Amino acid sequence: MIQANKYFVLLLTTLSFTALTACEQEQQSIEIPLRPVKSITVSAAAVDRERDFSGTSKSSQEARLSFKVAGSIKFRSVSVGDTIKPGDVIAELDATPFELQAQQARANLASSEAAKRNADANYQRLRNLYENNNASRNELDSARANAESTEAQVKANQKALEIAELNVEYTRLIANNDCLIASISVEVNENVNAGQEIVRANCGSTLEVEIAVPESLISGIVQDAPAEISFTSIPDQTFTGIVTEVAVAATGGGNTFPVTVRIDNEHPELRSGLAANIRIDTQATADENTNLIIVPAHAVIQDNDGRHVFLLEPGDDQGVGIVRRKTVEIGELTSAGLEIKEGLNDGDQLIVAGLTAVNDGMKVKI
Repeated sequence: MIQANKYFVLLLTTLSFTALTACEQEQQSIEIPLRPVKSITVSAAAVDRERDFSGTSKSSQEARLSFKVAGSIKFRSVSVGDTIKPGDVIAELDATPFELQAQQARANLASSEAAKRNADANYQRLRNLYENNNASRNELDSARANAESTEAQVKANQKALEIAELNVEYTRLIANNDCLIASISVEVNENVNAGQEIVRANCGSTLEVEIAVPESLISGIVQDAPAEISFTSIPDQTFTGIVTEVAVAATGGGNTFPVTVRIDNEHPELRSGLAANIRIDTQATADENTNLIIVPAHAVIQDNDGRHVFLLEPGDDQGVGIVRRKTVEIGELTSAGLEIKEGLNDGDQLIVAGLTAVNDGMKVKI
């Protein structure tokens, strides 16, 4: 009986070991499926860079009209949207103070002219007496000096009268061109200074947009470059334009350069003050390669070690590839994708799908 039990235990142990060995062999025979990825072949190509800028439309000829003298607004004949023609009176100042100054200048001129006549007569009389030895040389010289002094005073008063009369004329703000009133800055009875803007007028027949271009892009924008213009207030409508002015110096205390784009099209809803989006095809700079590698932006990964991509190398078996991590240096983000300056070469297989589950040296299904 005891021998039978020992035999049963030995048999059970043998069967358990056999089953365990079979399970291990079965587990070893199960292969883990390879993770599939998607790749593209990268190549260098000429890049037409498109850049979007924002600006505001304005007239190509914009006039900020102001008085040449200070005073109080007495009259204003225009409103926003009015059309003015050469000779039209836009506004007037109270001319009373300037008219009084002109009257005073006339009185001073008349007084100096009378003094000049008296001095000239006295000089002529003393000259005759001197020729007959009835007046001294000192008396003659004094009379001549007085005549010359009164003549200079007359000339000074004449200039003062001209200035006073000009100031009276300057109290009327008159249009010089055919314009459209865009804005008005003052009201009647308001005191204004000389040179202070009274009205702003659009005098040009065409519209333009001024944009601010950062220093990193200004070298790629050239005069006469074409542009596409769109306005939020005019949906489903695209306008064409051309770059007319490119600044050679930054303005506004920043690193931006003003660039002017002329709008070539006409539209009944086009006017000054509309928010505009400008798209310009820029050119590569002289110190930059015109042929660049462009890749999808999501294919470039950034971590603590920098920016990198995953390339695909062919494996030993058909349909199997090996993942290789490659550090890259990026350029600018364009409408076509992300520029790669260094790290990729023509013909590289770039993994663009399945990136979250791959790592360097991993085998994948292609």
